[in-house]
Amino acid sequence: PHEQPRVADHLTASFGVATMRCDDTTGPRQLIKMADDRLYRAKEHGRNQICDSDTAATDTEQPGSPA
Repeated sequence: PHEQPRVADHLTASFGVATMRCDDTTGPRQLIKMADDRLYRAKEHGRNQICDSDTAATDTEQPGSPA
């Protein structure tokens, strides 16, 4: 449980997801940068978002869940 002050009854989360095959020209830094860029893109689209490509963000709200 969260201590006061209480802002909302629920928490939200946004995620940036990236995958790649590492080889001689790519590495962990590129992967982290891709995920970070996608996280910021997801946040630009609002709360409860997942961005797993360079152009999309997906709303993770479930029907009937608080907005």
